[in-house]
Amino acid sequence: MAMTVDDRLFVIGLAELYRQAMQDHEETTLLPLAEAACKALALAPATGPVEGYYGESVALARYFRLVRALQQAEMPTAVPEAARDALTRLHKVHSSPAMGRVEASDRVLPRTASPFGEALRTLADWSVDALSRQARKLVEVGDAGLLAVAASTGDPVALCVARETAALAADVELAEEDATEPDFVWAVSEPVAAVAGRFVAALARSAGIRLPEPVSASAHLFGQAAAAADLDGRCILVGEQSGNPYPFYHWYIARSGDRDTVRDFWSNQVWTTESLRHMPAADWPPAGARVAAPGGGNPLSPARTQDQGDDRGWLARLFGMVR
Repeated sequence: MAMTVDDRLFVIGLAELYRQAMQDHEETTLLPLAEAACKALALAPATGPVEGYYGESVALARYFRLVRALQQAEMPTAVPEAARDALTRLHKVHSSPAMGRVEASDRVLPRTASPFGEALRTLADWSVDALSRQARKLVEVGDAGLLAVAASTGDPVALCVARETAALAADVELAEEDATEPDFVWAVSEPVAAVAGRFVAALARSAGIRLPEPVSASAHLFGQAAAAADLDGRCILVGEQSGNPYPFYHWYIARSGDRDTVRDFWSNQVWTTESLRHMPAADWPPAGARVAAPGGGNPLSPARTQDQGDDRGWLARLFGMVR
């Protein structure tokens, strides 16, 4: 049996390989550095929802909150000597092109931007299709982040997978007809592979994490990783519109028949993958809905109201890897 590794399957596989490698690196190497830096700077862990895969373990959740604290704190005039080495090593990772476009900041650790984040900032009316198309147009030659790889596909499923994976910067059914491993056919487009090549190289330079090269010889590695990915219910906050009674704009992946789809919704509270998956799939917000806190009531009308459509004065503030 032949299995085609196209742009979507490739990005899902790449994101899965990245999160597996990065989780181990964050728990064993980066967490102690974040602990040391926050202790030296007298910073408490940030509060708020733990997004993406960081909710999968106590250690990852701890790392998420510590890094959030470092991203929110202003850089002191004089950095304590006890924090210097840890901050240097953390900054090397968090300012890597593999994490996205680094923006000038007075914070201890930077957040990064991406074509997807730029699309959110430049479009007044957010929708899954419009944002996916716009993000693809905004990929630049120097982009090397995971979100840029996904944006270059123009595929909302790829974008949602990458954005949820990069929270701090439905399943693809690969049923086998028999016990033999399928043949993976490489069908990744050249622009997607080019951005992915830059992402893999930047990640290796900054964190020492080596992912497979995005070439045809690696098709089986990306295909197998994508096959193991649990996508259904992955949910991520992608932006906020001030002045909106339901300001938090989310994307999530749902299984519809034999296809993966991305749905968007607005809420007055932040939802995470964990909070969405705690609900029966039948109760997940419909596309375009306005809903209360997770488990806090039935979705309101999916239709966009006129006052929302006329609101053009908002400032999109992005979280995690998109800002």
